[in-house]
Amino acid sequence: MKEKRALVLQGGALRCAYTAGVLDVFLEEGIEFDYVIGVSAGSLCTFAYVAKQKGRSYRLLKDSLSNHKLASIFNLVKYRSFFNFQYMFYEYLKDEWPFDFNAFNNTNIEICFVATNLRTGNAHYFYNYKNDDMFLASKASSSIAIVSQKVKIDDDYYLDGGYADGIPFKKAIEDGASKVIVISTRDRNYRADVNKKQNSKMTKFTCLHFAKYPNFARRIYDYPVQYNKNLDELYEYENEAKLLLIAPSNPIPSINNVLASDKDVMNLDFTYEMGKKDAKNKLEEIKKYLREEI
Repeated sequence: MKEKRALVLQGGALRCAYTAGVLDVFLEEGIEFDYVIGVSAGSLCTFAYVAKQKGRSYRLLKDSLSNHKLASIFNLVKYRSFFNFQYMFYEYLKDEWPFDFNAFNNTNIEICFVATNLRTGNAHYFYNYKNDDMFLASKASSSIAIVSQKVKIDDDYYLDGGYADGIPFKKAIEDGASKVIVISTRDRNYRADVNKKQNSKMTKFTCLHFAKYPNFARRIYDYPVQYNKNLDELYEYENEAKLLLIAPSNPIPSINNVLASDKDVMNLDFTYEMGKKDAKNKLEEIKKYLREEI
């Protein structure tokens, strides 16, 4: 029986330039998977990888620093969302850099996007949506609390999947994957500062803002604790050879998406190139891992 090979893409906004670098090396090397699960900006990176359009994910992230139609305070005022997903998924994909819809819609890859259900506070997994439905699932997965509107799908509302399942490697295994490669957007020494994050003004404001959704508010408050727990489990699975982890070899520098400067562009370039370099340095290990039998 053929082994199911899964790719897990963590979110992290512009830190996903690292993911874009790794995925472009995968495309160059013809490294393929049967299943891809993406969270937040990781779901956005899924599109270019599945459609086999090298450079597209990085182009989108880089353009968001200068193209105010993609991301800006103006969007937040006009559309109540910092990111203009309507423009991103339609005008940008169809006119400014045509997306290969045919390749994406005819793929044999099982695709899953993770979003957080506001009512339950739990992760919801959207499988194999196509066309507009897939964009809607990615929008839900990528919509950050406070700076994005909640996304309605069927009878529920959703926001960023990172709040409930930031690195969904266990979901990939639960879905039958025997080979799992995780692309992280945090270096191995990173840990969330629990006291700082839980007591920050932003966390308190966000929890108050979502008082109507107490389960989601609790998820926001507990996020740093759960994230660190998620990391501990990830490294435990890695040590037990249950997955292969690709993580930044150095801390990813800060990249400001609101008032981007030349330094932010340089940091984005650095992050992308680090992803490519780390993937190439790990290439033989990756290929060996994927071809080994369990």
